[in-house]
Amino acid sequence: MIEGDAIQALARAWIDLHTTHGNSAKQTESGWAYDRMDHLVRVHPDDALLVADAIIALNPDALLLANLGAGSVEDILAIHGSMIIDSIEMYARRSVTWKRVLGGVWRNRMEEAVWKRVQLLASPLE
Repeated sequence: MIEGDAIQALARAWIDLHTTHGNSAKQTESGWAYDRMDHLVRVHPDDALLVADAIIALNPDALLLANLGAGSVEDILAIHGSMIIDSIEMYARRSVTWKRVLGGVWRNRMEEAVWKRVQLLASPLE
């Protein structure tokens, strides 16, 4: 299980990675965040959700929220859908921002029942 400080460090690095362009030093320094988040999405989806929630708590702009939805959150749902949808519903019930993130999710390989639940939760990205 990923711990609090590691969650925050990964959330900040993920944001840095997605807000810098080109071959900047900051992007190079935060490149590990992609691999770590991808690993969590595939192997430890509950931990990946903790990191996604920490990213959301840092109040990123709409573009980053869309990136999070169409990236890590969509992948979590496509890979672990029926196992993780209850947790995602919990996050979405307590946060309108989570609903906006779900608005950036596409069906991908999601089971139909999971996709329907996502659609009920999703709000449009602004």
